Amino acid sequence: MRDGLYWAVVTMTTVGYGDKTPKTNSGRIMATLWMFGSLILVSLLSTSLVSRLTAERVEGNTAGSTIDLEGRHLAAVGQSSGAEYLDGLRLPYTRYKNLPEALDAVADNRADAVVNSVGALTYGVAKRYSGRLEMPRGLLAPAYMAFALPRGSALKGSIDQALIRITSGPEWIAIEQSFFGR
Repeated sequence: MRDGLYWAVVTMTTVGYGDKTPKTNSGRIMATLWMFGSLILVSLLSTSLVSRLTAERVEGNTAGSTIDLEGRHLAAVGQSSGAEYLDGLRLPYTRYKNLPEALDAVADNRADAVVNSVGALTYGVAKRYSGRLEMPRGLLAPAYMAFALPRGSALKGSIDQALIRITSGPEWIAIEQSFFGR
């Protein structure tokens, strides 16, 4: 039994040198602990390395996009998420009353880019500027949307059901994949 267990551990850790093995039970226990410890350390190193590379890739996408904005003539709708984002970065921009005006500025070469929510930009570009303006891939920052309802509102149940139906459908998944690459 001891020989079989030791052989299984040696085989699992792929260090199987049959000609040089501990002969005593305490030696085999020590070697087994050493092999398991090494296996755990290699696993931790691998997961740490992969998670760090993933984090750098995600951070790199945001940082690269932010750097791309510096020195550009930017446009944003006043009191929008885009204006808030640019204010947070202390980047100068021209404020517009609404999104169509900001998009007109880019279409007329008065601005290099409009910073706004992905949904509004995608809709605005597709609706009025298809073929003239282009949506770049990637996001500057994640954005979360919410509904504010009075406590105990009768709308909550129907909104929840509609959101579940929409976000689990194939059209939503396709849109999500095109924007986020999942």
